Amino acid sequence: MTNLRKAGFRVWASLLVAAVTAVFACNPTAYMRSVTDGLEIWVSAVVPALFPFFVFSKLLTDLGFFRRFTKFMTPVVKKLFKAPAASGYIFIVSVISGYPVGAKMIQEYYRKGLLTETQCRKTATFTSTSGPLFILGTVGAKFLGGGNIGGVLLVCHIMSAMICGLLFRGFYIDDTPAGEQSDPAENGNPLGDSVYSAITGIMGVGAFICLFYMLIDMILSLSAADAVLSGHPAVSAFLTGLMEVTRGCKQISAVLPLPAAAVLCGTLISFGGMCVFAQSFVYLKECGVSFRQLLAVKCLQASVAAALTFAAVSVLY
Repeated sequence: MTNLRKAGFRVWASLLVAAVTAVFACNPTAYMRSVTDGLEIWVSAVVPALFPFFVFSKLLTDLGFFRRFTKFMTPVVKKLFKAPAASGYIFIVSVISGYPVGAKMIQEYYRKGLLTETQCRKTATFTSTSGPLFILGTVGAKFLGGGNIGGVLLVCHIMSAMICGLLFRGFYIDDTPAGEQSDPAENGNPLGDSVYSAITGIMGVGAFICLFYMLIDMILSLSAADAVLSGHPAVSAFLTGLMEVTRGCKQISAVLPLPAAAVLCGTLISFGGMCVFAQSFVYLKECGVSFRQLLAVKCLQASVAAALTFAAVSVLY
């Protein structure tokens, strides 16, 4: 049955890819513009925010910082989440850096033998977060008009990830001690390796952004989608955000008043959109994290963020 399912999935996936290719071939100029829009977002906002963290997070791992840092984090993460010590460090770097750094670090720790598959599943329940640069600067200041709304979204977002980890506290428990990290002197060229890894990672992020920008415009250009979404800009904006969060938050802020826009933006930020989901799953699939688990975690985190943001804006606005 499993083989039949896989074969069926491949058939449907092939048909879908063929259809997308045909649509692109029918109007390449329009969809090249979509790819260009995604590329501009990647160059102007994503690369400056993510590339340094991609380099530094791997460099710190290769230089043995993890080995020292975990001494302080072990009692905290074990008591709160029943999670391995490495997860605390990954959570902090993810909160500072944003998507998909947490997923990338889980993959790196798994490859080095510092996390088992079960520990990767546990760590993935609370280390998928957006960064403060995006929430405070792009969404809070640029899209929603500044004030303290960016701070509200950031606090609710971080709390949603932590609550998600608490809700999964009784799952994916593995007390296997962390593997021994190799001597930094044996790593060859940690700086060069970190830069090369960061370039590869950031290029992958850019490719996903461009692809999803194009797919969104393809879907919106369909007659059926136009008929359903015509006259419902908020619905259209939210569905766009489920695909690509930056574009969705921008559109939501343009069509809804602040309280409602903040709640929907908070929901989308914690879900991440399918674009971020795809980026994260590329890293996490290798570590034993299934599509269903990641989807369940992100849906739960988005629901918690929606409730927290609604409560916060109801009191403050």
